[in-house]
Amino acid sequence: TARTIEVAAADVKRAYEDRQARYATPERRDVQQIVFPNEEEARKAVEKIAGGAWFELIAGERGLKPTDISLGLVARSAIVDPAVADAAFTLKAGEISAPVAGRFGVALVRVNRIEPATVKSFAEAEGEIKIELALERAKAEVSKRRDKIEDELAGGSRLDEVAQKLGIPIRTIAAVDRSRRDPDGNPVTGLPTSADILSSIFASDVGVENDPIQSGGGYVWYEVAGITPSRERTLDEVKARVEARWREDEVAARLKAKADALIEKLKGGAALQELAAVNGLKVETAVAIKRRGTESLPPSVTAAIFMTAKGAAGSAEGKTVDERVVFRVTDVVTPAFDRNAAEAKRISDALRSAIADDLLAQYVAKIESELGSTINRTALTQATGAGGN
Repeated sequence: TARTIEVAAADVKRAYEDRQARYATPERRDVQQIVFPNEEEARKAVEKIAGGAWFELIAGERGLKPTDISLGLVARSAIVDPAVADAAFTLKAGEISAPVAGRFGVALVRVNRIEPATVKSFAEAEGEIKIELALERAKAEVSKRRDKIEDELAGGSRLDEVAQKLGIPIRTIAAVDRSRRDPDGNPVTGLPTSADILSSIFASDVGVENDPIQSGGGYVWYEVAGITPSRERTLDEVKARVEARWREDEVAARLKAKADALIEKLKGGAALQELAAVNGLKVETAVAIKRRGTESLPPSVTAAIFMTAKGAAGSAEGKTVDERVVFRVTDVVTPAFDRNAAEAKRISDALRSAIADDLLAQYVAKIESELGSTINRTALTQATGAGGN
């Protein structure tokens, strides 16, 4: 395995020098752009900005949202238009460019923030490189072993003979079913976790030579030594599990009956605190519960609460099979709609953006279908600054 492979310091140093580009993060800038159809309109916008107008106000006049004009925190190579990239990486933080004649129109570019380029030092990258080299060498060793095993098997050796000759562990499993359990119903440990293992085993037959299965970065070879046909188990074999399941069902049924009785008393006017005291139970109060739930309430309880009217009582399964929660809904509050609230604005913006993106996607798909062309959607959005509008 990779843990047992020693990697020399000189190899690590050489790999760092060969892969240095991977450990360098280029300078990135938070860039915005507004694209105009011609230079005249762009210069008018420059005059407005010189007179004190905000960059976002100019964008708003063109029907653009902040998300429409943002290119994000990007490296120079991520900006599609070379002219815009040159302008963005010439400006200082907070500066706005003069009109830039780009590929898709005349743009005004603003840089809000600059993240300098960084290079991870050898000391910082050394541990990571050691692991990478060890994994690379481990993969190469696994491939060599795989080829040796396949050669031995092709030469007529049995699987146990190959394992002994090459010093590879081999394990015999007396019996396992499709659910990874032995005849007594206990989990069989030590089997690879790959789902293909059992499905492949049960698709094979006694004496059949099988292809190896990849699992956990290595390979597993297997042989079916015997097959026990399926049968109905006797009561003695499953009695313990049947009893355990029966107990669980019986506990759940009795808890529900007890909860239903308490709910009837609550309907009759009894107080929740009074019933709890008589039955040795605890009363807890949960407030401001939302449909998405809380950490303190199981999802089953939250769902039941939102199906219960104000003033009514109900019950639901708790966190375990031996727990049931009885509750009363004391109040139901429908939040007032505030168009200017942050949450309402977030939902509205998300819906508007989703609808716009959907319309653009349909339009682009139609063009591609009719003309037989392909369109780089990311480049289109970035170049036009339209964000789907």
